Amino acid sequence: VGGAVADGIIEEAEILIIQNSINQLNKEKEDVDMIYNTLYNNNDVPTDIKRNLKTKYDEYVAIHRNLITFINNMVSDKVATEQEKANFNNLSSSYSTKLAEFKNAANIALVMANKNYTDTQFNVLDGKIEMRVTSQEVKGLINTNLEESKAYSDTLFQECQNQIDGVVETY
Repeated sequence: VGGAVADGIIEEAEILIIQNSINQLNKEKEDVDMIYNTLYNNNDVPTDIKRNLKTKYDEYVAIHRNLITFINNMVSDKVATEQEKANFNNLSSSYSTKLAEFKNAANIALVMANKNYTDTQFNVLDGKIEMRVTSQEVKGLINTNLEESKAYSDTLFQECQNQIDGVVETY
């Protein structure tokens, strides 16, 4: 945008270039919004990291809004004064800084989300490993259960046999 207003007079072709720059800034904001929403709504991002992410996001959104408003106001009369050019340069610089700060906060949030997710998965896996038993332990449990089942079956069989014998004797 700065190059489009170098001579201070904003012509129609320059307005198209500026409009394209605004569109690019808005597309960049859409990307930032998506990243922010994804990370902020992720349960694996710690609260303090989310708080910092939100602060950096809010600062970015504010400077984005200010920059777009400023550009639109600057081109409305098709003249860019030296003061407007200086203000634009300052806003552009602030925009770049706030975008970089947001990206840094987003990267930290992503790293923490990955770390917490990995830790959670490790704990789940660790719990599953602790629950595993050796094949020898399984065989021992099966043999014990088989012996108990056989003893129970033998008892039931004997009781049934006694009842049958009692019925036969009575008949």
